[in-house]
Amino acid sequence: MRTGINVASNWGIYSANVVVAFFLSPYMVRMLGDSPFGAWNILVSLTGYMGLVDLGTRSAVVKYAAEYYAKKEYDTLATVFYSSFISVAIGGTVLLLGALAVRGHVASWLAVSGTLGELFTAAIFPSALAIVLSIAGGIILGHIAGVGRYDLSNLVSAISLAVRTGGIVFFLERGGSLPELAWVLVVTAALSCPLAFVVLNRLVPSLRLKAGVFDTGRWRQVIGYGFFAFLNQVAARISRESDNIIVGAAVSTTATAYYAIGINLASYLKTFISSAAVVAIPLTSGMEARQDAEGQWRVTVLGTRFALCVALCGTVGFFLLGRDFLTLWLGERFAVNTWPTGFVLFIALVFAASQQFAGAMLFGRGKAKFPALMMVTSAVVNLVLSILLVRKMGVLGVALGTLISAAILEFGFISLYYTPKVLESSRVAYVRQTWVGPLVCLVPSLVAGWLVRSLVDVSGYAELLGVGAVVLAGYFVPAWWVCLNSEERASALARVKGRTER
Repeated sequence: MRTGINVASNWGIYSANVVVAFFLSPYMVRMLGDSPFGAWNILVSLTGYMGLVDLGTRSAVVKYAAEYYAKKEYDTLATVFYSSFISVAIGGTVLLLGALAVRGHVASWLAVSGTLGELFTAAIFPSALAIVLSIAGGIILGHIAGVGRYDLSNLVSAISLAVRTGGIVFFLERGGSLPELAWVLVVTAALSCPLAFVVLNRLVPSLRLKAGVFDTGRWRQVIGYGFFAFLNQVAARISRESDNIIVGAAVSTTATAYYAIGINLASYLKTFISSAAVVAIPLTSGMEARQDAEGQWRVTVLGTRFALCVALCGTVGFFLLGRDFLTLWLGERFAVNTWPTGFVLFIALVFAASQQFAGAMLFGRGKAKFPALMMVTSAVVNLVLSILLVRKMGVLGVALGTLISAAILEFGFISLYYTPKVLESSRVAYVRQTWVGPLVCLVPSLVAGWLVRSLVDVSGYAELLGVGAVVLAGYFVPAWWVCLNSEERASALARVKGRTER
């Protein structure tokens, strides 16, 4: 029951972020202009890199909070909690000093000049400060999630989202630009920290500050476990954030605005998948302790089918309706410039999705080294290819770099090579169980969507939603029969019936 609530709350905050982005993105483009909006996305990408200074602490505290809370070792839990803030002290100091040292040069390095360059420079330090506060808040939220209350952690995140969105609208309406938006992030992070601590303190009243709770040995334990999570974070940041920076430096800040929309749309779908996959980490960890190999196989296979169904259906939807959606949402110029790269990024998402649940299973079993190293390798390959291809192919070359690295490293090595090995399964059987059904369902979805799209003039959101519903039904109705066997369908129906009866 708690697992279902946690997944539902993860999807709830995901949906809230999508809705906010849907309305906020065109508003920011209109209020700022294409180039300043592109510069803001470059700044967001830079702050994404800044977040790496937590050294994987949040991911580690989720594990240790769950372990010590279950054992009722509250003194140890308090030591882990407060010692984790050593990361904030060390990483925050380095980050803020670094921001002060380089802020006068970053704009010229990224070819952001003139008045926009001055605004960009003024926003760097508050952006760094916001990241430091976010790291502190992330540690607290990680402990809330670790004690099994993703719903409360997501509630705090939802409140922060509302404050941040309101602040952005408030200042943009009054002529604000990049520095004001950066200070909104500071205020939001500063408010979320005490709010999260109040929630955690109510869950664990014994979590008191006292002598001996700052333990460097315990901090090293946290960092040691979090190292491979840190590598995954590095990989994710390089893969996502470097693209915007490369486009901005090699093409233009305006091109970054167009590219950022495409990568954001693909990322929203990836986040939807990972919100479910992350719950599989403690689930498969428990199965490993019980030596339940069949359960691990079932979670990995069913989860991967689900991930591929979502990614493939989303790709079909973007292929058929992406131009229409972008035209309605942001205007014709975004449809023309965003759709080609966006479609390539959605294909890359399919390959990335193939290892989401497999990666969660591997982390749950304590076999995180190989996938973490492969993710870092994938990120480096993506970076190198993007730099090389952008010179010859422009923005499309950056997207192709992402696709190639995801197909070879994430699908080829993690999903196709390593996962069947760990599950002690043949690769042919694993691919047949995970890929065949989702690929088969592409055909009815693509045909039904194309036929309806050719008959309907998509001139508004009503028509767009109607055709989108046909694409969804064309995919998931056959998927119910193709991707699930009779036992799995019966189990799913029984779960739904049980919850409705409650």
